Amino acid sequence: MANQSNVNKLSSSPTPPTSNIRPKLEQIQRYSTRRKRPLPKEEVQNDESLEDFLVVDDGQIVLSSIKNDNGEQDKFVLNEEEELVEFGRGCTNKGALCIWHSGYRYIRVRHDGPYWRCTEPKCPSKASAVEQEDGRILGKIRLEHSHLPQPERRLAEIKRHELKQRAREDPSLNRVRLIASIRSDVDDETFVAMGSDNALGIMAYREKAKLYGKGTSKISSNDVMSIQFPPALIEKGGQSILLYDSRPVRMHDDKAVFVFAHSY
Repeated sequence: MANQSNVNKLSSSPTPPTSNIRPKLEQIQRYSTRRKRPLPKEEVQNDESLEDFLVVDDGQIVLSSIKNDNGEQDKFVLNEEEELVEFGRGCTNKGALCIWHSGYRYIRVRHDGPYWRCTEPKCPSKASAVEQEDGRILGKIRLEHSHLPQPERRLAEIKRHELKQRAREDPSLNRVRLIASIRSDVDDETFVAMGSDNALGIMAYREKAKLYGKGTSKISSNDVMSIQFPPALIEKGGQSILLYDSRPVRMHDDKAVFVFAHSY
């Protein structure tokens, strides 16, 4: 009888309310199916590759096409009504053009383009400048720099360019003496900005190797017969100092004889 009464109590108890989890799941699924699926990464990249986007302000994006309908490159035109500044001309370690203004250095955003950015990686400053017919570089600067100017870097850049030029003109010059002569009349800030003596020595060696090649202890006969002397090695004062070259006369000989003049 006790068991029967317990069964009656369970059967007479109210039924638990139905769970509301299933309706919520169905609602979420309906919302998810309405969302647009993102395009594949390859398609997005292909669309963006047609045009270049250059951020020149915090909330402004300038769209600059590389080529026009005729296939010619568009020219950037400065607005003469705006205040323009004149930039100084510089040269990077790789020989590319850079511009200077008030101790700040800019490099191109795109090859041969009119847009420039500060060389400091985290600096937001940008510039737009073009070279005029008279050789001046005029343009305008957008956004402020996040660092102090470094005018000593420009003088260091000029000194490094002088080092490369002298290394090309006189390959027999000792690197230690060359570096000492370049550093002789610079201040302390420029001295540090130029880099170490080892770095300058490597720079001079690479510059000479571009013209004259790297020195090797073993040279084959084919290498000797194909030697081409740069003008800096065989010309002094506008006259050739190569008196004799046996290669045109003894074409089938494995060895070559060169006779040079020397001015005492």
